[in-house]
Amino acid sequence: MSIKEIMEFSRDTFSALDKHWRGNNEGIWRPAYSTEETEAIDIIGAETKRLGMTSYCDPAGNAYFIYPGKKRNSPVFMTGSHMDAVPNGGRWDGTAGVVAGLAAIKLLHANDIMPEQDVVLVVFRGEESAWFNQALLGSGFASGRLNQNYLDNKRNDTGKTLAFHMSDIGINVDVLRDYLDKKTPFLPANHIGVFLETHIEQSYILQKENKDLGIVTGIRGNARCPEMISFYGEAAHTGATLQADRKDASLAAAYYQVALDQKFKEIEKTADIVWAITEGSVVDGSPTTVSKQYNIRPEVRSLDLSVLTSVKNIFHECAQEIAQERGVIVDTRSGHIIISEPVILGSVIQNSIYEASLSLGYDVKLLPSGAGHDAANIAKAGIETGMIFLPHGNNGISHNPKEIMAATENDDPFSIDGAFCKAVHVMSEIMAGYNTGISLNNHCFENYMDEINIADVECRYVID
Repeated sequence: MSIKEIMEFSRDTFSALDKHWRGNNEGIWRPAYSTEETEAIDIIGAETKRLGMTSYCDPAGNAYFIYPGKKRNSPVFMTGSHMDAVPNGGRWDGTAGVVAGLAAIKLLHANDIMPEQDVVLVVFRGEESAWFNQALLGSGFASGRLNQNYLDNKRNDTGKTLAFHMSDIGINVDVLRDYLDKKTPFLPANHIGVFLETHIEQSYILQKENKDLGIVTGIRGNARCPEMISFYGEAAHTGATLQADRKDASLAAAYYQVALDQKFKEIEKTADIVWAITEGSVVDGSPTTVSKQYNIRPEVRSLDLSVLTSVKNIFHECAQEIAQERGVIVDTRSGHIIISEPVILGSVIQNSIYEASLSLGYDVKLLPSGAGHDAANIAKAGIETGMIFLPHGNNGISHNPKEIMAATENDDPFSIDGAFCKAVHVMSEIMAGYNTGISLNNHCFENYMDEINIADVECRYVID
């Protein structure tokens, strides 16, 4: 089978997944832990069955499809991503990584190439945080990073809990709770030699620099405010109150944003940092009222944990300084500012991606990821982890129906000269030759999955 045929297979797979496409204005409808997400996994599962792959699911509903290698007792080569989408999302976020992994396995199979160890395609459930206000749910449960308290998180449009939605698609939540109580990860580090996730960049750096692919060096952590920072002034008439006498909460918040911007620009001179004001609004305002209250939510991301730690103090100190200058009161809720640690990805797999790309004549760039990914949870579990980024057009727009996987709308995303095809080539090269040189003493990944693929977990997409 030629690479062109592999690309046609990928096109057909995405066409099947378009059953969840609601049009250019509404995008993909595939919520985390939904029937639509299950249907998408079913489509992938049907293709893996044609390749003779065995399939399993863990108690959190994550799906694993195993392609046998030469050394069944070695830690596996794992690849994959997620298939759920934010509300009105794009076609390619997450799903491109799953289909690319499947296409790379199919390329090996078509050319009768047996990899050194088993290759496992994983589809993680619930990567997107929008539905249940917690990112990376499936990989978080699988890696042992999330406890059962997250099962009580409510979906923001239905008001029903994650546990309810899991049960609704056939996951036995009682079994899951039992595993989470025991703090038993579903992905023990000694069974996985490497995890490689392919993903669209979700930015424009690779496109603007005309690079074929990106090699991710790390995933930025963040400092966030779960609760808004609130400035409290005094309501007054906008026409009758002298300017000098006003205690304007919204104006104080504006000065606060400028102060933060200046602080972060100084940090940017010597360290990795990006920042934004993600939300801001007047509370109970009117066209003729000086604002009494303004709520604001800043966010900072960095590859440097010390930067994120310092930012927590900056949020608070700048707010206090501005409040004093502007004659208002501020509640920073500084005790509730949370930090998600950055992740530095594995040097061994980064080198493998670079060497495979170089051998195929591809021009690559090393760069950090600003967005979070399932790869972060896997790396934090102590597993060698890497990521390949695909450049994409529309200035790298993502989480949006306008998200594309080509340079322009008119380009074919499955061209043999396109980034997706190049990533599939690189992945298959690495899969074929990657060798951990480790034996697990007759206890392979498939044996382990047999143990945790519990019979009373009714995952409808498991293929017998």
